[in-house]
Amino acid sequence: AVGRGDLESRVRVSGGSEFAMLGEAFNEMVARIKETIEGKERLLIDVSHELQSPLARMKLAIELMKEEKAKERLKVNLKGIETMVAEILESARLDSSTGALNLQRTDLNHLIKEFLYVYETMGMPVHWQAGDKPVLASIDPSRIIIVLRNLIENALKYADTEDQRV
Repeated sequence: AVGRGDLESRVRVSGGSEFAMLGEAFNEMVARIKETIEGKERLLIDVSHELQSPLARMKLAIELMKEEKAKERLKVNLKGIETMVAEILESARLDSSTGALNLQRTDLNHLIKEFLYVYETMGMPVHWQAGDKPVLASIDPSRIIIVLRNLIENALKYADTEDQRV
């Protein structure tokens, strides 16, 4: 079972023989391997998540730059980094034993408004119109942010922004 990846599996140990000691050592080894893998997954998720804020600040700083040629090169590179971080984060979550959705009661209007603030401060043609009442839902906010980022980036990429707002 352990060989197939079931790190919850343990051997039954009884008595005090050398086989029992071997079984206990095997069970301890499996537990340590599981802890190590989970720790690596948590670290990867945490690091990927922590990179998102500085990337957003870099994006804003790039938009404020004057030289267009350098600005465009930096934007392309930053977009590539953002995509890699999002993919690493999602991949780690899906591969993780803790990959289940982290459902939280969340106000979607507030979450979307906070998310779109970065686009608005960069002068992007992104607009969010919502009512005054909160729209509460049980969601995984970090996964919704990934979906929103993909939607907005694609909309900005393919929209005729001279005539329309996203």
